[in-house]
Amino acid sequence: AYAGGLWLAALRAGAGLARDLNETDARDSLEQTMRAAAVAHDAALWLGDDDGGRGYYRFDASGTEEGDVSSAAQVMGEWALAVIGARGVLPARKVRAALASVARLNVNGAAVNGAVNGAVNGAAASGSVDAVSAHAREVWPGVSYAVASHMLLAGMDDEAWELARGVAAGTYERGLAFRTPEAWDARGGFRSAMSQRAGSVWAIEHALTLRHRREVAAWEKAGRGRVKDEL
Repeated sequence: AYAGGLWLAALRAGAGLARDLNETDARDSLEQTMRAAAVAHDAALWLGDDDGGRGYYRFDASGTEEGDVSSAAQVMGEWALAVIGARGVLPARKVRAALASVARLNVNGAAVNGAVNGAVNGAAASGSVDAVSAHAREVWPGVSYAVASHMLLAGMDDEAWELARGVAAGTYERGLAFRTPEAWDARGGFRSAMSQRAGSVWAIEHALTLRHRREVAAWEKAGRGRVKDEL
């Protein structure tokens, strides 16, 4: 889901660049590939209601128990598009459902099962932490902050702040403020100190700015007057 979602986002971005450069053939080719890839991605990886009201994009299409886990980064491609103001590729209803599943399984469910302070990378539908690999059992602060910002853009404020607060607590309450690691686990272990990925915390501020500007645009479009944008 992670790699496929990034591929879809790259196709969307590439088509946009081709459009801006008046490269019509390239744009049409990229958009055609994107549409076909989106259908294949959804058919192979969506695990949930047909209407997209509840479910998530499974880790991979292997058909195994491990492949069916909910990945914290499953819709990262949609996040990348959202933060640049581009249209998503996957159905918005399913993207929101996937984020809700991350909150339910990778954050809340994993916390019950021992993992704390963020979204664990891999969680089963039962909420148990995927123990197949070391990475699956870990919380990656950078990914968690990015997911929190995506939740804010989707209007999921409660889930976003719960996740962000958990990561901040895992950093500052454990004395890791000046050496924020790449990853930590439920046992208190961590690795790769001073990782730069946690800089994605600034995506939260960016999400709030984007939301503000959307609200300003909606206000002005409704004829309620001009608003001075100080952000």
